[in-house]
Amino acid sequence: MSPVPLHLEVATGRYFFMKVPNEEVAKEMIARAEDVHAFVCLDLRIEPPRIVWIRPAAPTSKSEPPKFDHEEELDAVVRLRRDAPGGLTLKNRRLHEIWIRSDLTTHPNLEYVVAHELRHAAQKKHCPEVFYDDDDGRAEGDVYPYGYEVLKRYFASAAHLTDELRQEIEGQEIKTQEWFETRYPDGEYKMIQCTPRG
Repeated sequence: MSPVPLHLEVATGRYFFMKVPNEEVAKEMIARAEDVHAFVCLDLRIEPPRIVWIRPAAPTSKSEPPKFDHEEELDAVVRLRRDAPGGLTLKNRRLHEIWIRSDLTTHPNLEYVVAHELRHAAQKKHCPEVFYDDDDGRAEGDVYPYGYEVLKRYFASAAHLTDELRQEIEGQEIKTQEWFETRYPDGEYKMIQCTPRG
Protein backbone atom coordinates (compact mmCIF):
# COMPACT_ATOMS: atom_id res chain seq x y z
CA MET A 1 0.00 0.00 0.00
CA SER A 2 1.49 3.34 -1.05
CA PRO A 3 1.73 6.17 1.51
CA VAL A 4 -0.82 8.99 1.45
CA PRO A 5 0.64 12.04 -0.33
CA LEU A 6 1.31 14.92 2.08
CA HIS A 7 -0.77 17.30 -0.04
CA LEU A 8 -3.88 15.09 -0.04
CA GLU A 9 -6.70 15.78 2.40
CA VAL A 10 -8.12 12.30 2.82
CA ALA A 11 -11.49 13.44 4.20
CA THR A 12 -12.35 15.50 1.09
CA GLY A 13 -10.18 13.68 -1.48
CA ARG A 14 -8.72 17.03 -2.55
CA TYR A 15 -5.09 17.72 -3.49
CA PHE A 16 -3.66 21.00 -2.26
CA PHE A 17 -1.31 23.11 -4.38
CA MET A 18 0.17 26.55 -3.92
CA LYS A 19 0.96 28.92 -6.76
CA VAL A 20 4.65 29.83 -6.81
CA PRO A 21 5.89 33.29 -7.85
CA ASN A 22 8.38 33.25 -10.74
CA GLU A 23 11.02 34.73 -8.42
CA GLU A 24 10.99 31.48 -6.43
CA VAL A 25 11.52 29.25 -9.49
CA ALA A 26 15.03 28.56 -10.80
CA LYS A 27 15.84 30.87 -13.74
CA GLU A 28 17.25 27.95 -15.74
CA MET A 29 13.98 26.07 -15.31
CA ILE A 30 11.91 29.07 -16.42
CA ALA A 31 14.15 29.51 -19.47
CA ARG A 32 13.78 25.83 -20.46
CA ALA A 33 10.00 25.98 -20.04
CA GLU A 34 9.69 29.23 -22.00
CA ASP A 35 11.83 27.89 -24.84
CA VAL A 36 9.72 24.78 -25.44
CA HIS A 37 6.59 26.90 -24.78
CA ALA A 38 7.45 29.21 -27.69
CA PHE A 39 8.19 26.31 -30.05
CA VAL A 40 5.02 24.36 -29.25
CA CYS A 41 2.68 27.38 -29.29
CA LEU A 42 3.92 28.16 -32.80
CA ASP A 43 3.43 24.54 -33.83
CA LEU A 44 -0.12 24.48 -32.43
CA ARG A 45 -0.97 27.98 -33.66
CA ILE A 46 -2.29 29.09 -30.29
CA GLU A 47 -1.92 32.32 -28.39
CA PRO A 48 0.69 31.48 -25.72
CA PRO A 49 -0.98 30.70 -22.40
CA ARG A 50 0.62 31.95 -19.22
CA ILE A 51 2.75 29.46 -17.30
CA VAL A 52 1.73 29.29 -13.64
CA TRP A 53 4.13 27.42 -11.37
CA ILE A 54 2.66 25.29 -8.58
CA ARG A 55 3.94 23.10 -5.76
CA PRO A 56 2.21 20.69 -3.38
CA ALA A 57 0.90 22.33 -0.20
CA ALA A 58 -0.19 20.96 3.15
CA PRO A 59 -3.96 20.62 3.59
CA THR A 60 -3.63 22.94 6.59
CA SER A 61 -2.61 25.78 4.22
CA LYS A 62 -6.26 26.52 3.43
CA SER A 63 -9.17 26.28 5.83
CA GLU A 64 -11.98 28.28 4.24
CA PRO A 65 -15.05 26.39 2.95
CA PRO A 66 -14.71 24.63 -0.43
CA LYS A 67 -15.60 26.60 -3.55
CA PHE A 68 -16.69 25.74 -7.04
CA ASP A 69 -13.68 24.57 -9.11
CA HIS A 70 -13.67 27.69 -11.32
CA GLU A 71 -13.49 29.88 -8.18
CA GLU A 72 -10.96 27.68 -6.43
CA GLU A 73 -8.59 27.97 -9.39
CA LEU A 74 -8.28 31.73 -8.85
CA ASP A 75 -6.86 31.43 -5.31
CA ALA A 76 -3.22 31.33 -4.26
CA VAL A 77 -3.79 27.91 -2.67
CA VAL A 78 -6.06 25.59 -4.65
CA ARG A 79 -7.79 22.30 -3.83
CA LEU A 80 -7.93 20.03 -6.86
CA ARG A 81 -10.13 16.99 -7.40
CA ARG A 82 -7.15 15.04 -8.72
CA ASP A 83 -3.41 15.14 -8.37
CA ALA A 84 -1.17 17.01 -10.79
CA PRO A 85 2.04 14.94 -10.92
CA GLY A 86 3.49 17.11 -13.70
CA GLY A 87 1.08 19.82 -14.70
CA LEU A 88 -2.50 20.76 -15.37
CA THR A 89 -4.62 22.65 -17.87
CA LEU A 90 -7.68 24.17 -16.26
CA LYS A 91 -11.27 23.54 -17.27
CA ASN A 92 -12.12 27.19 -16.45
CA ARG A 93 -12.92 28.63 -19.89
CA ARG A 94 -11.75 32.12 -18.92
CA LEU A 95 -8.27 31.13 -17.77
CA HIS A 96 -5.70 30.86 -20.55
CA GLU A 97 -2.91 29.27 -18.52
CA ILE A 98 -1.11 26.03 -17.94
CA TRP A 99 0.09 24.99 -14.50
CA ILE A 100 3.49 23.32 -14.16
CA ARG A 101 4.98 21.88 -10.98
CA SER A 102 8.01 23.85 -9.82
CA ASP A 103 9.75 20.67 -8.61
CA LEU A 104 9.71 19.11 -12.07
CA THR A 105 13.34 19.81 -12.91
CA THR A 106 14.41 16.64 -14.74
CA HIS A 107 15.37 16.91 -18.41
CA PRO A 108 13.44 16.15 -20.66
CA ASN A 109 10.45 15.67 -18.30
CA LEU A 110 9.95 19.41 -17.78
CA GLU A 111 9.94 20.03 -21.53
CA TYR A 112 7.55 17.13 -22.09
CA VAL A 113 5.04 18.30 -19.47
CA VAL A 114 5.00 21.82 -20.93
CA ALA A 115 4.34 20.38 -24.42
CA HIS A 116 1.68 18.03 -23.01
CA GLU A 117 -0.21 20.83 -21.25
CA LEU A 118 0.04 23.12 -24.28
CA ARG A 119 -1.64 20.44 -26.37
CA HIS A 120 -4.47 20.45 -23.82
CA ALA A 121 -4.61 24.25 -24.15
CA ALA A 122 -4.96 23.81 -27.93
CA GLN A 123 -7.75 21.25 -27.41
CA LYS A 124 -9.49 23.69 -25.08
CA LYS A 125 -9.38 26.38 -27.77
CA HIS A 126 -9.80 24.42 -31.03
CA CYS A 127 -11.38 21.08 -29.98
CA PRO A 128 -13.52 21.82 -26.92
CA GLU A 129 -15.62 18.73 -27.62
CA VAL A 130 -12.47 16.69 -26.93
CA PHE A 131 -11.08 18.70 -24.02
CA TYR A 132 -14.37 18.97 -22.12
CA ASP A 133 -15.42 15.38 -22.82
CA ASP A 134 -16.17 13.53 -19.57
CA ASP A 135 -14.05 10.64 -20.82
CA ASP A 136 -10.44 11.80 -20.32
CA GLY A 137 -9.28 8.96 -22.59
CA ARG A 138 -10.11 10.91 -25.72
CA ALA A 139 -8.15 14.00 -24.71
CA GLU A 140 -5.22 12.07 -23.25
CA GLY A 141 -5.10 9.67 -26.21
CA ASP A 142 -4.31 12.69 -28.38
CA VAL A 143 -2.04 14.56 -25.99
CA TYR A 144 0.42 11.81 -25.12
CA PRO A 145 1.54 10.93 -28.67
CA TYR A 146 1.61 14.61 -29.66
CA GLY A 147 3.80 15.45 -26.66
CA TYR A 148 6.42 12.83 -27.51
CA GLU A 149 6.39 13.63 -31.23
CA VAL A 150 6.76 17.40 -30.77
CA LEU A 151 9.43 16.90 -28.11
CA LYS A 152 11.67 15.12 -30.62
CA ARG A 153 11.08 17.89 -33.17
CA TYR A 154 11.80 20.55 -30.55
CA PHE A 155 15.16 19.04 -29.56
CA ALA A 156 16.04 18.36 -33.22
CA SER A 157 15.37 22.02 -34.10
CA ALA A 158 17.97 23.06 -31.52
CA ALA A 159 20.41 20.32 -32.66
CA HIS A 160 20.10 18.64 -29.24
CA LEU A 161 18.37 15.40 -30.27
CA THR A 162 21.10 12.85 -29.66
CA ASP A 163 20.53 9.13 -30.28
CA GLU A 164 20.52 8.63 -26.52
CA LEU A 165 17.88 11.32 -25.96
CA ARG A 166 15.72 9.97 -28.79
CA GLN A 167 15.90 6.47 -27.25
CA GLU A 168 15.00 7.89 -23.83
CA ILE A 169 11.95 9.70 -25.23
CA GLU A 170 10.82 6.69 -27.27
CA GLY A 171 11.32 4.36 -24.30
CA GLN A 172 9.21 6.61 -22.11
CA GLU A 173 6.51 6.70 -24.76
CA ILE A 174 6.36 2.89 -24.89
CA LYS A 175 5.79 2.82 -21.11
CA THR A 176 3.19 5.59 -21.36
CA GLN A 177 1.31 3.80 -24.13
CA GLU A 178 1.21 0.60 -22.06
CA TRP A 179 -0.11 2.58 -19.08
CA PHE A 180 -2.65 4.35 -21.30
CA GLU A 181 -4.03 1.06 -22.63
CA THR A 182 -4.51 -0.16 -19.06
CA ARG A 183 -6.00 3.11 -17.79
CA TYR A 184 -8.25 3.70 -20.83
CA PRO A 185 -8.96 0.24 -22.30
CA ASP A 186 -11.50 1.72 -24.75
CA GLY A 187 -9.34 4.74 -25.58
CA GLU A 188 -7.40 5.35 -28.76
CA TYR A 189 -3.74 6.35 -28.52
CA LYS A 190 -3.37 8.58 -31.55
CA MET A 191 -3.20 12.23 -32.49
CA ILE A 192 -6.39 13.84 -33.71
CA GLN A 193 -6.89 16.78 -36.06
CA CYS A 194 -7.10 19.78 -33.74
CA THR A 195 -6.33 22.96 -35.63
CA PRO A 196 -7.81 26.48 -35.71
CA ARG A 197 -11.20 26.57 -37.36
CA GLY A 198 -12.11 28.78 -40.25
